Amino acid sequence: MESVLNVNQNFIQCKVYNDGNHYIAVPKLKYASKNKGRNSIKTEMQEKIEAYYYESLKKNISKSERNSYIVDKVTEEYGEIEDIFDYVDIEKGKIVNKLYNRLKRAKRKAYMNEWNYFVTLTYNDKIHTQSSFEKAIKTSLQHFSSRRGWRYMGGFENGEIGERRHLHLLMYIPEGQMLGTLYTRHDYSTKQRKMVETVSNSFFEKRFGRCDFQAITKAELESSLDYILKYITKQNEKLMYSKGLLSEIYTYVPECEVACEYTDYVNKLVLFDDSIVIGSRIWIEKSKYYENPYFFTKQKPWIPVFKSLLSAQGYIAYFNAKKEKDKENEPQHQKENKFKQVGYIINRGSQMQFFDNNECERSLTG
Repeated sequence: MESVLNVNQNFIQCKVYNDGNHYIAVPKLKYASKNKGRNSIKTEMQEKIEAYYYESLKKNISKSERNSYIVDKVTEEYGEIEDIFDYVDIEKGKIVNKLYNRLKRAKRKAYMNEWNYFVTLTYNDKIHTQSSFEKAIKTSLQHFSSRRGWRYMGGFENGEIGERRHLHLLMYIPEGQMLGTLYTRHDYSTKQRKMVETVSNSFFEKRFGRCDFQAITKAELESSLDYILKYITKQNEKLMYSKGLLSEIYTYVPECEVACEYTDYVNKLVLFDDSIVIGSRIWIEKSKYYENPYFFTKQKPWIPVFKSLLSAQGYIAYFNAKKEKDKENEPQHQKENKFKQVGYIINRGSQMQFFDNNECERSLTG
């Protein structure tokens, strides 16, 4: 496959995402169009096989014995079926592929966005039933997302002790938008069998039950994310996402922003760490259109491609201040936070000579 870096061009059309370590750009290539058609409706047996697959994960059945376990369960329910081992193997492959894609999307959304809390919520049965807890917390989070600019992603889990339903979330709460007060409390953990210190939130504790608001850094994100994703794998839980979470951005990447390239089924480019600036207060409509190397979108609202990291940061700071000022002048009933997160590509295409002379150091972690 021909290297995209050997092509004589200043900009490369790319999809950009974060794999947890680096920003990765996938060049836009021309493929033959595929007529996918509509997804077929699952048969009853396919649904059963999927249920038995996740049941085998929950029971920690090894990979080598997983097919036999599913075949035994299907045979027990439907009787002897010709070529059942081959059929189960094909269906299991589809399930694994679907699971892989779900995990990949979740990881990209997590790494492309900023988070400052890992939250665990457990309902109090004096306040809620399991169903009312799930309905109430989903409604509350949607309101906080649209009105206060909160971002969240996470999923429900059945507890190991008593199977009590609770919720794990990665959350970003903008400064000054926290509801209630945070305070430290000491409780006995039945799981750890000792006294533990947690940070509780008075608002959530009063309305839902026990809660833990653990502040996290970027370095702690991976372990917090793994804790959430294991429930997708073992319990086949669906994750909840706030609106506007980006999993990737589409833009032109100047060649001088590419640190190296590698092949993973397709050619991929590793970008320098400071090639992407993530802001959280600028409205954008995500688009896959490539029209002008200086903008993300063909139509307004357009987002410029900056010539330096300093100018990008200045642009974000300017709009933060402007929006806050406009918000103060709005009538009380019109005050709504309608901002989403957006990525910025820094354009150094006109300054490629500058970097070729090694007059500026670039960083690449890992």
